[in-house]
Amino acid sequence: MKEYVNVEKLIKIAVMSILSFFMIYAVASKKLQNYVNPRMNIVAIISAVILILIVIFTIPDLKRKKHTIFIKDYVILLIPIILVCVVPYKVYDSEGQASVDSSLSMSSSSDISKNNQDTKKVEQKKSDKKAVNPMVRDGVTWDVSDEAFANSYLRICGDMNFYEGQKIKLKGQFLRTNDFSKSEFVIARMAMVCCAADLQPCGFLCKYNDFSAYKTEQWISVTGTIHVEEYRGEKMPVIHVEKLAKAEAAKDKYIYFNR
Repeated sequence: MKEYVNVEKLIKIAVMSILSFFMIYAVASKKLQNYVNPRMNIVAIISAVILILIVIFTIPDLKRKKHTIFIKDYVILLIPIILVCVVPYKVYDSEGQASVDSSLSMSSSSDISKNNQDTKKVEQKKSDKKAVNPMVRDGVTWDVSDEAFANSYLRICGDMNFYEGQKIKLKGQFLRTNDFSKSEFVIARMAMVCCAADLQPCGFLCKYNDFSAYKTEQWISVTGTIHVEEYRGEKMPVIHVEKLAKAEAAKDKYIYFNR
């Protein structure tokens, strides 16, 4: 006698297993960070565990006969799986990034800071800041690592006068809009507060005479001196570039202000 298999439960197990696999893979490969803030990793892991438990508790029902089978209720869950496999990942391109207003791109630290005040509100005296960064004002170049870009960005924008005259070296993407002068560009990183929908370029206005060899989104390394200047009616830190060079892309594509 042929052994009975409940097709509905079999499809349910298959769909739940695939979904849990994709969640675990997305976290392990860090590809989930292309869509949401890394703090959502724990949510994805918990969701994957719940799906696996559902699969385990559904296995005994595979041989349980059911008069009415609702396969379509589970097949519809295959749609997001198919989309993940077929639709290429792309959040922004050169045209979209270049259309961002330059003043918004460079002053967005104030908005991001407001989003993080509840969890990261720290008051420090200038003497304390020297202890945090002993290189300030001692003639040594502050070499900002890829991982420290976000925190360094907030520190400089939060107390730009303190960093006046500080030599700095950092890496980011070349960004330039049509309304910049011939000597202006921005070195920026794409910042994510919550998810891919709120991505925005955050960086520093730079001044340099020759950057014709560089294109939008190209990764560059900048070495220069920070000066506080008024730009379009707003004071901001501006890097007077002494050295500009091509660079390898950062390991993490985006930066996060509330990890």
